[in-house]
Amino acid sequence: MKIDTLATCNPTVAQVYTRQEAARLLSVSPNTVGKLVRAGRLKAVKTGFGNERQHIRITAEAITDFLNRK
Repeated sequence: MKIDTLATCNPTVAQVYTRQEAARLLSVSPNTVGKLVRAGRLKAVKTGFGNERQHIRITAEAITDFLNRK
């Protein structure tokens, strides 16, 4: 099933989602999103640096790519 990109409002600025937001979009749990990221099936970026706690963010493009590969 092909879907259009989720980032349609401004193509120069990537829409990013938290693990919880991505989970809602994918109809899975936040833990499953983490597992997909660790397995390399869903691309994500880490935010924060140094001693800061790092969080993952998933772009709309990564979600679209994942759904199109399913």
